[in-house]
Amino acid sequence: MARRSWSRWAEGYALSEPDPAAAVPILDRPLAIAESADITWVTVNCRRARAHVHTQLGNNTEALELALDSVRAYRRQGAWAHVWNDLFYVAIAVEALGDAASAARLLGGVSTSAVAGVERVQRLGRELEQRLAGELGEATAANLMDEGRRLTPQQAVELAEAAAAAARIERIRADLGQKQLKGLAIRTFVR
Repeated sequence: MARRSWSRWAEGYALSEPDPAAAVPILDRPLAIAESADITWVTVNCRRARAHVHTQLGNNTEALELALDSVRAYRRQGAWAHVWNDLFYVAIAVEALGDAASAARLLGGVSTSAVAGVERVQRLGRELEQRLAGELGEATAANLMDEGRRLTPQQAVELAEAAAAAARIERIRADLGQKQLKGLAIRTFVR
């Protein structure tokens, strides 16, 4: 079972860059198998791959939750190098959801870890850094990244959890605002 789920994960991972939409259903199956069989390594790798795919597709809320699930699983195991890898996808999702300051700090922390040498992380990290410089200004982005370089792994996880909580609150506010607008439109139409 582990071998089959691992090979399906590899197939989905290979498609994650050229065809992220096609990778999602392929990654769903090994994730379900790995979760049902309690195969942690495959489970968290599927979640990370799905987080990456969802950032590419613009499903940043989903990406954020998947990456945080992996962060939590690896943190329980004390696998901090893997925690940093997933914090990278948290940073991408958090920036896309509007929290550039937290994303800059997380990116700074990731840049000090072993994962910073991975080609995909380097490429996507440069793209994220450019967006952050555009959103925050180069000096502010650089200062926040410097702050992030001084974070302990535990502090980075706490920052990620806080940023995710803030993103959830904003999503709820937006959903409530849309419902209120729909209610207002219906009341106006009925009159």
